[in-house]
Amino acid sequence: MEKLKLDYEDYPRQHDLLQWDRHHPLRQELVNARCESADDVAQWIVQHKTSSNISPNSSLYQIYAELSANSALTLIEVSYYLLDKQISQLAKEFKEKGGFTERLYNVKK
Repeated sequence: MEKLKLDYEDYPRQHDLLQWDRHHPLRQELVNARCESADDVAQWIVQHKTSSNISPNSSLYQIYAELSANSALTLIEVSYYLLDKQISQLAKEFKEKGGFTERLYNVKK
């Protein structure tokens, strides 16, 4: 995922497109949308093509490119966050209840 993230960070920079910072309103709006599939993300992008900060002289391709790259970056960051939460929860459970072998021993006992 790190390599993919780097590629999506490079794309806006190489094409003079805006890269959303952590506090960009569209970023939070995408997170709040809770898209369940790639089709949902594509629909969200189409609905927000007029919300882009690209100049009015930009082509539709540039608008979609900016929204798509930033959406992918946002979703990668959300997945990092969720994976960190899952790993923390698993570590907590391991400390409290032990690993598989310990739990199996307790069940047999």
